[in-house]
Amino acid sequence: MRLSPNKNLAWRIIEKKAYILNPEKSELHCLDEVATSAWELISKKIEFDGLCDKMCEDYGAAREVIEKDMSEFVQQLREQSLLE
Repeated sequence: MRLSPNKNLAWRIIEKKAYILNPEKSELHCLDEVATSAWELISKKIEFDGLCDKMCEDYGAAREVIEKDMSEFVQQLREQSLLE
């Protein structure tokens, strides 16, 4: 599954944290450093498996752990209308 941000968002990275504004809901989201790494990959319209591969490479965690964490993260992004 290809992941990509909602086209209506405005976002910036400041001091290793992503700040994402959803103007449709008047909400501002702030991501921690690890979530920001994932968000940067998602902003490039990456496949879920590619996201997990890169996060495993960058953080050295077990694939099963990364897949679980990224699945939960993607679900949260969807619930907040941050993904297409």
